[in-house]
Amino acid sequence: MLKKENRLPLKNKLISKAAISTEHFIIKIAENNTKSIRSAVIIGKKIDKRAVYRNKMRRQVYELLKDLMIKTRPGTDILFIMKKSILEKTKQALFLEIKNIFIKERLLK
Repeated sequence: MLKKENRLPLKNKLISKAAISTEHFIIKIAENNTKSIRSAVIIGKKIDKRAVYRNKMRRQVYELLKDLMIKTRPGTDILFIMKKSILEKTKQALFLEIKNIFIKERLLK
């Protein structure tokens, strides 16, 4: 779980400056007026009807984000929308894919 200051509130309308679509997820990136990095992960019921597996994937992505948030530049909102193919992805491969997207979008310091 992320700290409260690093969670993206559901009330806020995310006006993304960039939307990156990959085979496994869609990432929406927007600027915010705070000095923190806020993120959220959305996993719909279409991916898996069982909440146990959806929560497991959500926790894995949050754990990967904790490692990357230290290196990410502040003032950014990041929204992850998962696709069904995420279930076949290993944790290490997922980390590399997210890190490469962060590098490509110049989100890392």
